[in-house]
Amino acid sequence: MRIKTGFLCDGNSPRCFASFLVFVAIMLALTPSVSGADYNGVIEKGWEDRVRQGIFYVANSEFERGLAVFDEYIKAFPQNPGGYFFYAAAVQEKIQKFNKTDEFHRFFKYAKKCKKVCRKNLEKNPNDIIAKLYLGGIHGYIGLIEVKRRNMMRAFINGVDARKALEEVVKKRPEIPDTYFGLGLLYYFASRSAQKEGGMQGWFVRKFILHGEDMRKEGIEATLKSIEENALAKDYARASLMWMRFYEGDY
Repeated sequence: MRIKTGFLCDGNSPRCFASFLVFVAIMLALTPSVSGADYNGVIEKGWEDRVRQGIFYVANSEFERGLAVFDEYIKAFPQNPGGYFFYAAAVQEKIQKFNKTDEFHRFFKYAKKCKKVCRKNLEKNPNDIIAKLYLGGIHGYIGLIEVKRRNMMRAFINGVDARKALEEVVKKRPEIPDTYFGLGLLYYFASRSAQKEGGMQGWFVRKFILHGEDMRKEGIEATLKSIEENALAKDYARASLMWMRFYEGDY
C-alpha cells in the first residue's frame, strides 16, 4: 500500500517516511496544544484555528490557499516570526512536492524575514523561547532547501544551527516533550545519513550536527522520552520509533 503523505513526497520508502516525520515534528512542535499551556505565545490568541486551517491546506497540496492564510497572519502580526515561518515552510513543501525550483526566491525571501524577526526578538529578550523555536525550525527548512540545491556546506551549517536552537529549548524548557521528538529525529536520521554517505560528507554531518559521534542511541532515547512524557506528537513519535527499531534490528 502506498502512503500518500501530501508533504515531501509520496511513497512508502523509509526515506519518504522520514521526510514526512521531519515535517510533522517541526509543525507540531510549533503548533499549540488544545490547552495552549505548553505553547503559549506560539500562535497569537484568536488565530489558532485559522493557522491550523492554513496548515491543513498545505497538507492537502492547496498551497496558494495556505499561503494566503499565512499572508493574512503576517499582515496582522508583522513582528511575530510565525507567519514568515509557516509561509516559508509551505513554499518549501511546494518545492519538494513539485520540484518547483523557481520558488527558491520566494522561500528565501520569507525564511530570511523569519530569521530577522526571530533575531530582533531575541535581541530584545534573549530568553524568548518562542523565537528560539521558530529560529531552529527555519534553519531546519533552510537546510532541506540547501540539500536540494546541493549546497552541502550551507546545509550542514543550518543543520547545526537547528540542533543548537532545539537543544537550547530543551535546556530552558525541558517540560516541552515535543522538542525531544524533534531532536530524536535529527540525531537518529543524521547519524544514519553520516554512516550511509561516509567520506567527507559523513564527517561533516558527524562533526557539525552530531557532536562528532554516532547518536542513534540518543535519538532513540529522546524519541522514547517524548512518548513517555505524553508529547503532542506522540503518535508520530511511536511511528518513528518503530522505524528506528526496525533499522536497528530490534523488533
